[in-house]
Formats: sequence, C-alpha cells, structure tokens
Amino acid sequence: MAEKIKFGPYEWLVLERKGDTALIITEGIAQRIGYHSEKKGTTWENSNIRKHLNGKFFEKFSPAEIARIVEVTIQNPDNPWFKTPPALFSVMGATPRDPKGGNPTKDKIFCLSIEEVCRYFGDSTARLKNKGFTQDGSGVKAQIRYDPGYKPGDETLISDENNNNRIAIMPAAISPFKEKKDMPFRWWLRSPGGADVLAATVTAQGTIKMTGETIFATEDVQRGGTRPALWLKM
Repeated sequence: MAEKIKFGPYEWLVLERKGDTALIITEGIAQRIGYHSEKKGTTWENSNIRKHLNGKFFEKFSPAEIARIVEVTIQNPDNPWFKTPPALFSVMGATPRDPKGGNPTKDKIFCLSIEEVCRYFGDSTARLKNKGFTQDGSGVKAQIRYDPGYKPGDETLISDENNNNRIAIMPAAISPFKEKKDMPFRWWLRSPGGADVLAATVTAQGTIKMTGETIFATEDVQRGGTRPALWLKM
C-alpha cells in the first residue's frame, strides 16, 4: 500500500523518497485536458499539457506550498516499442510522423513517462524490452510478427498483474458523461505513442497503451485525464 499525503487541494501517493524530497502523484484524476491544442504532432517539451501543468495548475498552490515544489530536469526518452508509426492507423486528418521523446526539460510539475509508470506501480519494466512482436515497415504496409505466446492486440499495450495498481478514479465533478459518478478513466503519460500525433496513456483498466491516444481532442469526451507528479520538499 503506497503512502498517501495531503498537499494543496489534492490527495497524493508517494512514489519515491530521496533525502528530504519525495516524488508524488495525485491519487486520482485531477483534471481532464487535451495533450496538445493544435492539430499536429508535438513532444512533451512543446505540448499544451506541459504549459498548463506548469502554469494554471501550478498557480493553484499557495506561496508556502510553491516554495516546497522542486524544479527538476526530466528525461524524455523515445517510445521503447515504436520508432516508426504502427500498422494500420490514421489520425483525423493529421499526418503521423515518427515519434520522438524530445529534449530534456526543466519542470516543476509533469506527467510520468512510460518507464516511470512501469517502475512505480509494480515492476513492469521487463515488458519494455520484451514487447512480444516485431514490426517490419510502417503504415499500411507494416507487417507484425508475434513471438511465441503473444497474440494480436498485444502489440498495442502492456497488460499484467500490475493493472489494478495503475487504475485512477475520475471524480463525478469532472466527468464528461451524462451519468455523473466516480469512475475509472484513462490518464496521460508524457511519452510519445506510436507517432508524433499520439501520446502514451494508462487506460481505465490500468493497462499501458503504448500506441497511445490522439493528442488533440475534438470532443470533450476525448480529453484525457491528468495525474500531475512533482518532487516535494518534505
């Protein structure tokens, strides 16, 4: 059971402690937002969600609370499975290009990466290297060859015994659905998905969607959830 703390208006889970600081993440979905505001590919560095978290979301905290938030340099590695767009997919009129994690960034508040969510919610890191398939080519001409024991569908996500640990609840107050109730909902990771117009997510079922979701939302229901993370002076 992860340690929980109260900070600002949210409940947080403690993921790691280093000296007098701790990496924390909101226990549930804090907000819903599109990853990017323009209909084109981007990296975390230039994304709308990064600007929002280090702007309007950051400003929710009091001066005393802000003084405890540590600015850190975070790495933004490429998607470990996809170097070219995955097979047979299209993205609402935008041209998908090769995914790149982008430059390291200095942030006070951020989304977790694929590698971090695999590490902090139970150890799923082995699957990052053993993806279970090989892709030859890209786009509509791509062909996928599965390793023994894997099947169609396994090339899109990581699903294992840690799924339940990764599930996050969206409060009824921010639900896009007619039936207003607390419910599991997907949440953004900062890592790229299978192309630059996609970003990786954790699904409502707690699986890690390596191909990702479209970064620009054309409808309210398409806006992903955020679970902001930060390093805090304890």
